[in-house]
Amino acid sequence: MPKGLKRIVVCLLTAAFILTPLASSALAQDNEIYLFSREPNGFEMASDLIFVRPFAIVGLAVSSVVWVLGWPFAKLGGNTQEAKEQLIIAPYQYAFRRPLGEF
Repeated sequence: MPKGLKRIVVCLLTAAFILTPLASSALAQDNEIYLFSREPNGFEMASDLIFVRPFAIVGLAVSSVVWVLGWPFAKLGGNTQEAKEQLIIAPYQYAFRRPLGEF
C-alpha cells in the first residue's frame, strides 16, 4: 500500500472512531417525530401481510415451544412472568396486535 494512501486510511479510521460516540447521542433522541410521522403505503401493508406476518406467527409458535420447555427453569429462577412477556406476549403483539404495515 502506498505511503500516502495508508496515511489517508488511518486518518479516516481515526475520525470514524472519534465521531462514533457522538452519533449515538443523536440516535438516542426521540425518533418518532422523524421516522413514524407518515402512514404506511399499500406496498408496505401488502408486504407485511404476505411476508412478515407469516414469519411472525411461526416465530410466535417457536417461542411458545421454547417457553414451555424453559418454564420449569424460569419457575426455579423466579422469573416466569418476565419469560412469558418476552417469549409469548411480545411475539403475539407483534404478530396480531400491531397495525398493518408498521414494522
